[in-house]
Amino acid sequence: MMAAKPKLTPQQWLECRHRWEAGHRDGYQWLVDEMNLPVSGESVRQRAKKDGWKKASSLKSIVSRAHSKADAKLAGKLAGTSMVFEACSSTESAVDLRSDVIETHRSEWNEHREIFPLSSIAEELEQGRAAKISAEMLKIRQEGERKAWGLDALVQEDNSAISQDDLDEIYNAGMKRVEEVSRLAQKQYAELNAVDDGEAPD
Repeated sequence: MMAAKPKLTPQQWLECRHRWEAGHRDGYQWLVDEMNLPVSGESVRQRAKKDGWKKASSLKSIVSRAHSKADAKLAGKLAGTSMVFEACSSTESAVDLRSDVIETHRSEWNEHREIFPLSSIAEELEQGRAAKISAEMLKIRQEGERKAWGLDALVQEDNSAISQDDLDEIYNAGMKRVEEVSRLAQKQYAELNAVDDGEAPD
């Protein structure tokens, strides 16, 4: 007497479907292995075909299409014409629009460097505070623009990219160092003035 073929309950098949549709991998053997299923990959494939399993659209794909549509609308406005989606949603057009944002961001930081040179920050505490406030506001605004334009959408899959928390920590450490240098410079400046006035430094 032949043994009955192993079967999955409707609930188990539903769980399999949810996991497969939400996953980014094709094929079915990985599902069998990960869920330790008592059926073959071919059995899962046949069930998937029968029930019409379909991969959900990836968030990255949806975001990419949304950016293309937004780019097309903006390009049409800039050209003073009605939206021409096919012409404006090309990769080259998307690159051009975002390169303008990147150039603006770089220009703004260069302007900040010119307005607040390190020498003046070290000499005057108020100048250092103004530089810090200006840098923080510039950083906040540019972060918002980078998100709006999807400039940070591509993150390495191995998670080796620097996180926002790491960037904040680096920035805060840098600003702390600037304040320390400013205080040291003020102290030395006061000591030099004391010597010039004939007072002995402490």
